[in-house]
Amino acid sequence: MGLSHKRVVIGVATVDGCYFLESDVGRKVWTKRGPYLSGESVNSLSHDVHSGALYAATHTEGVYVSRDGGRTWKQSSRGLHVRKAWTIGVDPHKEGRLYGGTQYGHLFRSDN
Repeated sequence: MGLSHKRVVIGVATVDGCYFLESDVGRKVWTKRGPYLSGESVNSLSHDVHSGALYAATHTEGVYVSRDGGRTWKQSSRGLHVRKAWTIGVDPHKEGRLYGGTQYGHLFRSDN
């Protein structure tokens, strides 16, 4: 069917970082990677299919971004005055647009 070369990746956010479970499309064997952002409570993960970037919303340090499949992370909270980020999401209709939901019911939008 042409899909045998593709892999399936599931991101798991936990109170002690995040993990990634990887398998081929057949899902018979899974490999676990992580923890990443160890010691940080990760509330939400999101993947930007356009750029390949991964985003993590964290309990105490705002937003992190990874551009290498989750292996390394960089804090990316400039302009975010609330550090408790509950959720993060990529706009599927507008490339480069990111939404973050934080403590106190705030919703932030970033286009960069």
